[in-house]
Amino acid sequence: MTSSIVQSATGPQDPAGYRPCVQRSWDILLQASLEETITAALHGEITLKDGRVEQTNFDTYQMLRMNEAPAIEVHVVQSSEPPGGMGEPGTSAIAPAVTNAIFAATGKRLRRLPVDTTALKQPA
Repeated sequence: MTSSIVQSATGPQDPAGYRPCVQRSWDILLQASLEETITAALHGEITLKDGRVEQTNFDTYQMLRMNEAPAIEVHVVQSSEPPGGMGEPGTSAIAPAVTNAIFAATGKRLRRLPVDTTALKQPA
């Protein structure tokens, strides 16, 4: 998003061209979307029993825990492109990044999500 678009949408700005509260909103939105995508990659299995989804609420669907969450830094760069979705841009790269990191650490290439930890424990 360009600073001129942000300026017209937000009014006064900081020296970098962005209003701090708008920048913080983008940070929070992107961090939350990335954490939700990591949750899906690591824990996002949905199971059915008797034709019904078993994970009906947060007590039966495992979310990413604070001790599992990586530090996420958001950097907004100026661009001449028109603004687009703010929560979606990074989500498509997260699952491949997670599985590539697992491959780099273990030498095991995973081809299904969510990550199956039992497959990681088996010999190569």
